[in-house]
Amino acid sequence: MSKTKNNVITKTYSGKLGDQVVFRNRYGLSIMAITPRKKKRVPTPAQLAHQQLFFKATRYAKAILADPIRKAKYAIKAFNGRTVYTLGISDYLKPPVVNEIDVTNYSGKIGDKIVVDASDGFEVTGVRLKITGTDSVVIEEGDCVLDPINFNWVYTATVEKTAIPGVTVKATAVDNPGHSGQKMITLV
Repeated sequence: MSKTKNNVITKTYSGKLGDQVVFRNRYGLSIMAITPRKKKRVPTPAQLAHQQLFFKATRYAKAILADPIRKAKYAIKAFNGRTVYTLGISDYLKPPVVNEIDVTNYSGKIGDKIVVDASDGFEVTGVRLKITGTDSVVIEEGDCVLDPINFNWVYTATVEKTAIPGVTVKATAVDNPGHSGQKMITLV
């Protein structure tokens, strides 16, 4: 693959030249590459599943391009050669992650705070927290509120719980495509 910058001859070239080379223009660079060849082997089930996932990601990215409000939201983060389309694909393919659940300020009292650190390649749209007792009965659950200063999600306890050991806290983060990531901890 050959790359040139500001080349007067190949600056506006794009497409295939015979069966030999392909010209592309990406991020101010003219790229000349060997024509890709189709593989003749039958794809594995895992490859087919990945192709289906990528197909859904491209449909999601095209839907963003068709919606001016969502497109503007993605355009804010489209820099350094990234486009709204590639951001949409990336956002679809990478689910959010719950990095940490901080229960240091939770002792089972009403008003105690549980802080959740969640991240996504684009944006976490919400975090839901569920507190379950040792008998697997849900003590309480609800949505966390975004702390705009620390960019963490905060849940305020609404139910009194006296025996804390063995209680599980599960946080579920959701992103724009609707995918979720979870983490669960057990209190000691």
